[in-house]
Amino acid sequence: MVRVNSVPPENFPRICAITLGEIEAGNLITASTDQLKRDAFMDYVFKWFLPNTIFIEHRHRHSYAEIIGKILTKYPMTGKSQKTERHLVENVGIDINDVWIASVALEHNLILVTHDGMEKIKELLEPELEFDDWL
Repeated sequence: MVRVNSVPPENFPRICAITLGEIEAGNLITASTDQLKRDAFMDYVFKWFLPNTIFIEHRHRHSYAEIIGKILTKYPMTGKSQKTERHLVENVGIDINDVWIASVALEHNLILVTHDGMEKIKELLEPELEFDDWL
């Protein structure tokens, strides 16, 4: 959190609603850490990130479709009966939420800050979409 805390309030990072949902879900299903620390973390997230949330809008569908097209061109599905999401996860190693997050960053001309691998998405979208890791 050091890097996030060093950013001036007027330049505070935007966060995709999907990322916020992933953070909250991870916090809810984690039982291995101190509940008070998890609650304090969520208070921090809600205070600083919730007001800077970018919600999914109809305009994001185009970038999403283009990214899916690039993925399926490079990693084609082998069977017609296989679902796209299953193919992406099982055969390609891409989480569908990561495609949505990348599409939002692309539409808003943002740098996608992630510690999540996203290697295959990076390989398909750089330099069109810039990635950074603050951890």
